[in-house]
Amino acid sequence: MLCLMQRLARFGDRTPEVANLKTLSLSVTRQLNAWLDSLKNTKGLVGHRHQTDTRRKATEAERRRDDYLAYLRQVQEGRGIPPDRGESDDPSPD
Repeated sequence: MLCLMQRLARFGDRTPEVANLKTLSLSVTRQLNAWLDSLKNTKGLVGHRHQTDTRRKATEAERRRDDYLAYLRQVQEGRGIPPDRGESDDPSPD
């Protein structure tokens, strides 16, 4: 909006004021974005939307590890490979 006002002849006498407002609004926007990024990366917030990238990767790695360990326990207990691991229940070839 301020860019438009700066270009319109109607606001020609107010160009310096509009330019100052434009500079101020850009500064505030940068500060708010930096503040938001710092909040996203704090350790005190919980929940997927509030996790840092490092924590998201660690959580995903933990989930995959736990899934794989559960799979290994099933194999070790003699239950074999679960059907969702690629083998079908039908032993006949297609």
